[in-house]
Amino acid sequence: YLGARCVSFEITSAGIKAYYPWGKCRLYGWGQIETVRPWKLLRLRYLKLSVRGSKWAVWIPLFFPKYPDFRQAMTECAPSGHPILTYV
Repeated sequence: YLGARCVSFEITSAGIKAYYPWGKCRLYGWGQIETVRPWKLLRLRYLKLSVRGSKWAVWIPLFFPKYPDFRQAMTECAPSGHPILTYV
């Protein structure tokens, strides 16, 4: 839960931007996202993204108050047929 509160995400036509608390911003392009898996931790829903060229997974929380806006942005910005659309 702490990680979900520390990292913020922005959905763009280029991909998913993650803003980390130590000042780093990272863009995960749609083409870089290799797999998407739903995940539950303590009954909280996440998406676990495997990103090409990264040894770390990207965890996106799906239990925040503005989830409907997030879902709409995802369906508008993600390319047709992208695996992330299966889970939002």
